[in-house]
Order: sequence, then structure tokens, then C-alpha cells
Amino acid sequence: MLGSATVAAVLSLATLSSAILTPPPSEAAIAARWAATVDSATNSKLHKRGCFLGILCFGSSSSGSSSSLPSGINLLTDNNNCGVLGTVCALESWAFGLGATCQSGICGPASCIDDLEFNWLTGKCISVQADNSNCGSCGTTCSTSNVANSLAAHCNSGKCQATSCATGYKVSSGACVVDTTCNTNSCGSTGKCPTSWANGASSSVCENSVCKASSCNSGYSWDSTYHFCRDIRSDNGNCGACGSTCSTSSVTGSTAVQCSSSTCKATACKSGYSLSSGTCKSLTASQRARAKRAVPAQQVTLCPSGETACPILGSASYELALAHHFSASQDFTAFLNGAGGYECLDTRESLESCGGCASTGEGQDCTKIRAAVGTTCDSGACVVFSCAAGWRPNLSGTGCVRVHSDAHSASNSTRRHLGAAKAHAHGHSGF
Repeated sequence: MLGSATVAAVLSLATLSSAILTPPPSEAAIAARWAATVDSATNSKLHKRGCFLGILCFGSSSSGSSSSLPSGINLLTDNNNCGVLGTVCALESWAFGLGATCQSGICGPASCIDDLEFNWLTGKCISVQADNSNCGSCGTTCSTSNVANSLAAHCNSGKCQATSCATGYKVSSGACVVDTTCNTNSCGSTGKCPTSWANGASSSVCENSVCKASSCNSGYSWDSTYHFCRDIRSDNGNCGACGSTCSTSSVTGSTAVQCSSSTCKATACKSGYSLSSGTCKSLTASQRARAKRAVPAQQVTLCPSGETACPILGSASYELALAHHFSASQDFTAFLNGAGGYECLDTRESLESCGGCASTGEGQDCTKIRAAVGTTCDSGACVVFSCAAGWRPNLSGTGCVRVHSDAHSASNSTRRHLGAAKAHAHGHSGF
């Protein structure tokens, strides 16, 4: 029972509010504070007024020398004496709240419905599922600082997740992970992209998991098939752009063309047209009459009819010849006429350039067929008619295969293939 002199220590409502964020003072500390600052007379007056206006009252002796709460009462947690003696936390007093509880001397719901959480600062049940200021719990913010390498973030299902990422990263399950389709440090199967490119910039970009130069020098363009900066200034197969062909269909009235300064230009015209600055202009009636009397210019070719100009590896003009695909246009005569620049070969029967120039990878060197001893080039295709010991020609005569039977059968097989090859060669000599 409280005596007439029973009184309590005092805490303001502001102190109660701060108790939400900091641990509340102990009952003993509150009682000691009261005993040291309030005399018995004031004690009695406050008790008679019912300790209202947010004042917490603790029981004390009539002398005021000691103070203590009534037995079983804790103003910080007692639902019937919450913050103030006699203050009852009523049930169902909060929207979307269930039950009642006293925490740090303030009444609130025991829980909120669904996924809501009670915000003790605002006294309301709020959603913490999609609120960037209260994400997952009250007061927990969601921003880009919470998700590494993110450019934007949003609270989703109570978790802070990225909605967009920095360059080189992509959103995956709410996080920003390395994007191997566009990250130059981890680009597809290549890994780290090169820091320099021939005829291109000293930096790379990663596009669709493939490294490429960020730019190419003037007169060059990125070849997305072979992944290098290609010369597009004078290549008939790539004129002005990769894959853009220069042909007679590109210049009206032309019979021969050449890519020059990234532009497809005519070098010869049909009858009834005149060549002018790389174009073929239609002649008037009088101009056509004069053209008939004019002696046509002779077309310059690199090699005699039936032969192909094959670049010689190691020659000064090899790289330039390689870039122009060894066309027989007169425009190439100047740089291919250099000493050792090219050689004229009949690729239909040339043993070392069979079917095309071996120096460019277009033909085959029949002398380099594995284990082959006797070979020939027939109509642009290598034919093997004898092999080293332990080997025999294959059924098509294009290579040698190991012999797995006894030596006698191997010898017979070799003789049979040798006879067939000789008969084949003899048959050709009759044409």
C-alpha cells in the first residue's frame, strides 16, 4: 500500500521517447534521482495529484531517505502501469495492430497484422516490405550503398535489391554480378581484353562476350568475324566497310573496278561509256562514234592466262599483296613488280601450290603431306601414289595411312595404289 508520503522519481516524456533508441534507466537510478532532487512535501503533493502529465511515480518512505516501486510494478513494461501509474495499455488501440504491450514505458501493439511492423517513433503499424526508409525493419534504409556496384536500389519483399548496375555488371537475384558479355576484365571465354590493337585504339570494349577495339584508325573498320581492324581503303572484298564488295555491279557501265580510298571505282567501261574519275559515263551519239575509232587501252595483268600471281613469303610486298587478295588489276602491278614480290603459278598442276596459292592458305603443298613419298597435283588436287615404309595411300589417294597388317600385304597394297596412280596419270596424258 502507498503511504501519504509515498512518492516517485520523475522522468519526462522526452526521456521516454529517447528510451526507444537507447536502453532505459534502471528503476534504482530513477528512484535515486528522485530522492536527490525532490523533498517530502513535493512528493506528497505529486502523489495526491495522481502523478499525471507524464510523471512517473515511485513509492518512497515518508522520510524520503529511500525509494522503491510498489511490489510487482515496472513502469517500463507493466501493461497496467505503463510509463505512469494507472496507465493501462488498451487492446486493439492501433490500426492494423494486435494485442497490447508496454515497452520502455510506451504502449504499443504486441504485433501487427500480415508483414507490417510497429514503428515506435510514429506509433503506427507500417509495411517494411517495399519502403526504402524502412526495409525489412523500421529505420533500416535501402540505397545503392547497401548493394555493391549498383546504380539504383529498391526495397523488395523486405530486402534491399539492385534495380540497375554499373557498367560491366548485371542484376542477378537483386545483386550486381559481373556481366561476362560486356565486362572488359572478364569478357566471355577470353577473360581480360587486350589493352592495344593493331591499327586500332589502345583500349577495348566487350560486346556479346567478345573483345573488340574501342575504335579503329582512319581507313580501317572492325571485322566482327575475324576480330581485327581491317583495311577498307583498297580491298575489293571490303571496300569502305567490312563485307562491302566492290564489283562491276557497283559501278554502272563498268567492266573492271578497283576499291580506292574506300570507294569502288571503275577502271574500264563497256562500249558506249567513257571512264571519268572512277565512273563510267554514257556517251552521246557523236562520242560513241569517236570512241569506236579510238584504240582501246590494253588491260594489264600480272600473269599469263591460266596462271595465278602467288605472293612469295618473306618478300617486301607480301603483306600488301595479302591485303588485296592478289587481284590481277593493273593497279597492283606497281607494288607486285618488286623483286621477289610474287610468282606466276599454274595452280592446276603446281606441286607446291595445288589448287591455289599455298602462301596464302588457299592451296595445298603436296610435298608436305605426311609420310607421302610420291605425289602429284592433278586438276588442282593433290594425289598420293606412294608412301613411306609402314604407310600406304588412303582409298581416295589424298593422304597416307598407317599399315596395321603384315609387311607383305602392305607392299602389295602400295604396289596396287602405285599402279592405279600411274594409270590415272597415263589417262590424263592422252588429253
